[in-house]
Amino acid sequence: MAREMKDSGFPWIGSIPKQWKVLPAQRGFTEVKRKNVDGAVQKALQFKFGQIIPKSNFDADSDDYVAGTITSYTIVEPGTIMINGLNLNYDFKTQRTGLVKEPGIITSAYLALWPDRSMITSEYATYLFKGYETRMALHNMGAGIRLTLGYKEFKKQPVLFPSIEEQVQITGFLDTECARIDAVIEQTRASIEEYKKFKAGKIDSTILKHENEQNCYLKLSYIGQLKNGLNYKENSTEHSVKFLGVGNFKDYMILDSADMFSDIPIGEIPEEYLLQDGDIIFVRSNGSKELVGRSVMVNNIDFPLTYSGFCIRFRNKNPDLVNNRYLLFFFRSERFKELLKVGSGGTNINNLSQDVLNSIRIPVPSMMRQEEVVTTLSNISEQIDSLLANKNALISELENYKRSLIFEYVTGKKEVPA
Repeated sequence: MAREMKDSGFPWIGSIPKQWKVLPAQRGFTEVKRKNVDGAVQKALQFKFGQIIPKSNFDADSDDYVAGTITSYTIVEPGTIMINGLNLNYDFKTQRTGLVKEPGIITSAYLALWPDRSMITSEYATYLFKGYETRMALHNMGAGIRLTLGYKEFKKQPVLFPSIEEQVQITGFLDTECARIDAVIEQTRASIEEYKKFKAGKIDSTILKHENEQNCYLKLSYIGQLKNGLNYKENSTEHSVKFLGVGNFKDYMILDSADMFSDIPIGEIPEEYLLQDGDIIFVRSNGSKELVGRSVMVNNIDFPLTYSGFCIRFRNKNPDLVNNRYLLFFFRSERFKELLKVGSGGTNINNLSQDVLNSIRIPVPSMMRQEEVVTTLSNISEQIDSLLANKNALISELENYKRSLIFEYVTGKKEVPA
């Protein structure tokens, strides 16, 4: 028989079991405020995808800045619930709540909560606040221009208190179900990486297949022209343009929809900084070394589109000699990455220069061979990209299901099976 429900009094929570209590957070939690004033605790922790994990490359013995920083950090023990209440106007669903599982220190910018264990368990509370996140509840609790959530705001917010026995049942059930979902997600992600490697291998083997023929080798400076992107300042003007930044690259090879770009209000753009169909753009500088040198092509561009100063544009001036898409596949090959390293002195690239790019010699087979390469790799890429899209859709579906599952059980709308 279905259990009796009641209105929680909060629309975003909805109905809850009749016997559950709804109390202000301060009835079940105190704020953890113990600072690492003497720097004795040096194991720093951090948020990562909704988990609290050790921070790497954070050595107080060898770095004076770190040694000074950790004295302002908060000391936390296992069972502490962390909420990242910073900049809540940005949407990080199910990423802002985490459970501390090992002793350490963490930046005091986060909200650290210690539960009254006679009323609520750390594990249930963590799932509960992750459930809140699915309804953007934490975001609505923030205060100030940047919507920051501190204990002053949090202590007044509603918290659900089932019996401790029911909390343990809910936690055990969600642990099992979420672990199953996470396992499928990880398997799917591993499969995605294998397909990406397969695709990269096909690009290289197809490109290299014709490299040993009697090719003409041409410097990139002969084939086309390079130009660094625009260092812009946002303008209050109503005039805006589409903008390509490093964040647009991801795993794409071709960007062919206006929806794939951001709109920024920066006024009129000089003609030389507007992209054209077939332009290939490289990442010139980025915090991730893996992205430096990554390239994409823009296609079907019939709207004003500019690009970031962290990028370099390549425009083919000899399309009758070198097929643009052949160049794009070559630029995405491991062979090209090796040439970039050689041109940069054999080291990993932090910043890609026009000089390095211009000096690279491109193997240029006959146009017929180039078209064969493009046809072969386009077919392979289309098939693999379709598989990857399906797998990414599955991951999104599973993540949404997991969020829904958590919310339904922590709010009592579904009952743990007997």
